[in-house]
Amino acid sequence: MIVGENDSGKTGLLKIMYAATKSIEEFGIKQKHSPEPFKKVLSNKLGNCFNSRKGGIGRMVRRGADEKLSSEISYCDKSHLYFSFSSSAKEQVADITDHIKEFDGHINTIFLPAKEVLSIFKTIEIARDTLFIPEFDDTYYDLVKSLKIPTKKGKIESNLVSVNQTLERVFEGEVQQKKEGVNIDFIFKKGKSEFPMSFTAEGVKKIGILTTLIRNRQLHKDSILFMDEPDSNLHPKAIRELCEIIYSMSKAGVQIFISTHNYFMIKQLSIIARRQLESMSCISLSLDDQHAGNFVSSDLKDGLPENSIVAEALKMIDEEIDLDLM
Repeated sequence: MIVGENDSGKTGLLKIMYAATKSIEEFGIKQKHSPEPFKKVLSNKLGNCFNSRKGGIGRMVRRGADEKLSSEISYCDKSHLYFSFSSSAKEQVADITDHIKEFDGHINTIFLPAKEVLSIFKTIEIARDTLFIPEFDDTYYDLVKSLKIPTKKGKIESNLVSVNQTLERVFEGEVQQKKEGVNIDFIFKKGKSEFPMSFTAEGVKKIGILTTLIRNRQLHKDSILFMDEPDSNLHPKAIRELCEIIYSMSKAGVQIFISTHNYFMIKQLSIIARRQLESMSCISLSLDDQHAGNFVSSDLKDGLPENSIVAEALKMIDEEIDLDLM
């Protein structure tokens, strides 16, 4: 979990990790058909995830920074990736060192953006496929492509059956694909009733797509799931239930990265970690007076971390106590 105030870099950090990991996935697929250097695949994905085509990927570097933007990522299979570039970079990263193990075709990387995509599904498709404009970055476009894959008949992957059932119970229904000719649209099905996406609550649209990704086998064991503020537009009760779902997905073999500044999500995940005696990493981001980023790493199994979100919750409690003592 990555927490921090607005503009502290939570989404940017998720996107960097997603772009790097999705590049490994896409590189493995392209190697079978039209090989191209991994450096090019990574550079394109970074540009498309940050919509930096007009000014080049160098726009990702903090203005006025003397040093390059550098990233070093290690994976559980001992793969290792390092890349860097300066503010003057245009289309490609300058330095790269990759020790990526041979792609086995099983990894799948998914990013759920902060804004839901189902109500603007066709708009995203037209913007990227027909008009060829980067109106929506690759975190949206890649998700649309994953959601278009038809759901398969038959049994859902056994380790995600309970997750899917819990999702349907919590949101009292499920998001389903609806084929219209060659196009795919989405509806929300509740019992025997069907509702268009425009009539469906924002929180349901945003989290309900997990049922589609499970049913069309895009979310499975060994998937890597990035969730940018999944708690937005959700009632505290639904947030707490979502945390239980997230934990169940992790136990089913999905690695999950979350960004949030919601106290309920931090508190509930901490409760789960303590209850299950499971380590859950929490990275608390902050900015100093010069707007430079800092971070503190902690384990939710050890209790609530010290960060600005938790601090504000404690301030409210202190303020209420002061009022009661007056």
